[in-house]
Amino acid sequence: MTTDGWSPPFSLKEKLRHSLIPASLQLRWRVRRALRRGEPELALLPELVDPHRVAIDVGANSGVWSWSLLRVAREVHAFEPNPKMFSRLKAALGNQVHLHTVALSDTAGEAEFIVPLTKRGYSNQHGSLSRMGADGAHGIVKVQTCRLDDLDIRDVGFIKVDVEGFECAVLAGAVETLKRERPVLVVELEERHTGRPIADLIREVESYGYAGSAWFNGRLTPWQEIDLDTFHTRAVETPRYVFNFVFRPLAV
Repeated sequence: MTTDGWSPPFSLKEKLRHSLIPASLQLRWRVRRALRRGEPELALLPELVDPHRVAIDVGANSGVWSWSLLRVAREVHAFEPNPKMFSRLKAALGNQVHLHTVALSDTAGEAEFIVPLTKRGYSNQHGSLSRMGADGAHGIVKVQTCRLDDLDIRDVGFIKVDVEGFECAVLAGAVETLKRERPVLVVELEERHTGRPIADLIREVESYGYAGSAWFNGRLTPWQEIDLDTFHTRAVETPRYVFNFVFRPLAV
C-alpha cells in the first residue's frame, strides 16, 4: 500500500503497554534484553566511544543504541524515519538526544520507506529504504532523505548504522565525514538483506580506510579469522549469527 502520510499502526497490545508503562522504562528493559540476547557489542561501547566526541545512531528504532551511547558519548544524534518508531524514540529520550526524522542515504530528496507486513502486523524492526523488503506484503512511508555529509555534523567519534540492507548507501553519503572525522563504526551487515556476499560488504566498508572485526568467541576478532559461511550465511536466526561488525580507522 502507498498512502501519503501513512504510518504503521500500533497494535492493541502496544497501545495497552504504552498506556501502562512509561516509555523510558520500556527502553531500559529493551537495553537489558539486547545485552543478554541480541547485541553484545553494546557492552563494548566504553571501549569504542570517545567520551569527548559526538556519537551518531543511524536507524535508531526505539532507542536502544541511543540510550547506551548517551552514557558514554558527549552527545548523540539519532536518525529514525519510521514515524511509529520515532514516536517511541521521542517519548523515551525526549530532548536528551538530537532527533532526526530523515532517512540517511547517498542522495537527498524523497524516498519510499518499506515496512514489511507479517502475520503479527507491520514490522517494528525491518523497515528500510532497500527494495529487498518490497517482495512481500508491505506498507510504504514517504520519507525525506539526506546525506550525512550535507548535515556537516562535526567532531564525530562514533557511528552505528543499522538500516536493514541500506548500510552501504548511508556510508556512501558520509564519505567526507568519514575522511574528516575518522570515527569508529559499528555496522550491521547481512547477506539476506542485500543479496551480496558478506565478504564483499565488509570490504566495501573497509575501502574507506578501516579494518573490520566482529565479536566472536568472547573477543573482537578480525573478520578474516571467522568462518562467515558457518557463522553468518548459514547461521541466520541462531545464537551463533554474526552480523554486527566493528570498523576501526586505519592509521593515516
